[in-house]
Amino acid sequence: SMPAANSRTRRTPNPTGGWTPQAGVRIEIGGGSLQIGGPLTAIGTADDPIVFTSSAENPIAGSWGCLYFTGAPRLEHVVVEYAGSGEGCSGADFTAAVYLPSAANLIDTTFRHIAGNPIRSNSCPASLTAWCANGFEDYTAAQPIDCSNVQTACN
Repeated sequence: SMPAANSRTRRTPNPTGGWTPQAGVRIEIGGGSLQIGGPLTAIGTADDPIVFTSSAENPIAGSWGCLYFTGAPRLEHVVVEYAGSGEGCSGADFTAAVYLPSAANLIDTTFRHIAGNPIRSNSCPASLTAWCANGFEDYTAAQPIDCSNVQTACN
């Protein structure tokens, strides 16, 4: 079961049967990566986004690994921040905030304070228009998206 809205979760187990966090939930990760093995539907609101962040008292970019999806997630009004250490990100230790399959659906999602690329995928969609329509703030990579080791611009 998921925590209630506005709750703080220090470390979440790797859900395999699907996961639907509520708007306003703040998930704090204390290092490593969070692997989501089943479908994730994370739909926040503009006023109450779902936040994946560091549990560190004074976080910096790279305070934790990444969100690693084996199913196709839907992230809407989500904030991912302080990720990108590479620790446990897909088994290859990618420095990215999220590791996504091409079928991932990202809408009004903000990536900020990221070590590396906000988005990494080994199978990017043919058109990156929908992924590029999200917010990218303060990341250390040359471009916001890495498609199979190719830095990909959003312009």
